[in-house]
Amino acid sequence: MISNPLVFAATTDIAGRTRGKAFPVSELDKRMKRGIGWTPTNVMITCFDAIAPSPFGSLGDLLLIPDPEARVEVDFTDGGLVERFMLGDITDLDGRPWDY
Repeated sequence: MISNPLVFAATTDIAGRTRGKAFPVSELDKRMKRGIGWTPTNVMITCFDAIAPSPFGSLGDLLLIPDPEARVEVDFTDGGLVERFMLGDITDLDGRPWDY
């Protein structure tokens, strides 16, 4: 059993697939302020699991910042943990919205 439940911060890529990163719920306040490391190429993965041509290459740093207004908690009532999901905003390292 997981002693520290997770939150999944999510966004969608060019193919409409949901991608993201999970972190311990105990880090939620910190992650909502400072975000989670993200790279531009993550949104360019196609439905065929290849990286579409882009100006990004393998370089660049972004943040995926969980949005508290887009938080969902699901209790499947099966005795398991409550699942937590949050859509995230992709920003530059200084907090400005990512241009792409």
